[in-house]
Amino acid sequence: MTLAATGNAIDYDIAYVDAAFDMPELTHGASTNGQVTLSDEVPKRRGYTFIEWCSKEVAVDATCASAGGTSYSPGASYTLSSDGDNNVNLYAVWATNLYGITTMQEMTASICNATTTPAGSATQIDTTGLHTSDTSYVPRVTLIDTRDHNAYLVSKLADGHCWMSQNLALELTEGVPVVAYDFSSTTGDGTFDYTPQNTTQTSAGPHWLQDASDGAQSYRGDKDKYIGGTDIAVAGTISNTGESYEKIGILYNWAAATAQTGEQAAATGSSGDQVIPTSICPKGWRLPANTGDYSFSTLMGSYGLPTTSQSQGYSGQLQNPMNFNRPGYYYWINGALEIRGAYGLFWSSVGDSSIGARSLGFGSSGFYPQNGSSKGHGLSVRCLAV
Repeated sequence: MTLAATGNAIDYDIAYVDAAFDMPELTHGASTNGQVTLSDEVPKRRGYTFIEWCSKEVAVDATCASAGGTSYSPGASYTLSSDGDNNVNLYAVWATNLYGITTMQEMTASICNATTTPAGSATQIDTTGLHTSDTSYVPRVTLIDTRDHNAYLVSKLADGHCWMSQNLALELTEGVPVVAYDFSSTTGDGTFDYTPQNTTQTSAGPHWLQDASDGAQSYRGDKDKYIGGTDIAVAGTISNTGESYEKIGILYNWAAATAQTGEQAAATGSSGDQVIPTSICPKGWRLPANTGDYSFSTLMGSYGLPTTSQSQGYSGQLQNPMNFNRPGYYYWINGALEIRGAYGLFWSSVGDSSIGARSLGFGSSGFYPQNGSSKGHGLSVRCLAV
């Protein structure tokens, strides 16, 4: 801005600078007290959340402080120079949000945090990023899993976390061991150096549930029935969901869901629970916890739903905006797909005994955010970003 003294007035021009299309208009005029109110308009840019104005140019996802600048909020007061140049440029500071990425593996905590958390009553879906500051809209995008190029709906939900809004459908190959994360290296596409390849082990090494030497045959089931995908997702539709079987994802036993690290988890501690840190989820994602942060219980509580078991069914927010469905589960004992269309069952990261693990279960007659399921059953998997 160019300063010119006109009596006691100071002339100024303040330009709001950025490559975005939707910026405030130039602020200009004359001030008699050396103060000027900045525009209260918040700029918009698809894929990014506006943080503040800065007196220095700032790279995306950096801070004004890191650039050595002074920060200003929209509508803030700006102090003019009484004897200097008042041709001022203020630069927009942006943080990448959910709309600025295309793959699951690009997700970070800062990206999810930069995306507006919707109210628990929000049911309108924003797929464009045009309502990024409106809590009455649920942010939702489609992201690609670079491991197999499956596409998934991902939503920022009322608990403040970014969740898959579809069930995982990573196909597995029989006879190849599931390998857990290798946190020491990454591949060229940014994924951790592992890809789970099957739902069970072969005869070499421990089975998915118990060690082969313990004689617990009744808990193992037939490995040929845990391939998932085309074996379970036959043609047709599921009542009450309106979705074809191909769209419900793959049903995994708990060993597959935990990338083979949870097959021998036993009850520990006074709570009887053991948290398994690894999973079949993409890099930067995890299985939900049983209670506390990142859990099914906390998610349900953010929508006013029960956080403990109830002998009545709920739908509402489970369907919109959470988008949970009811594909039933795979019963390893008889090889049947049970209660399809009536119940949904989803694995957590928590084992509660040597043969069981926690899960979310719900249907028309019950709601169980801290359910228990046999590790041998095939359940759905929903991942959330960490």
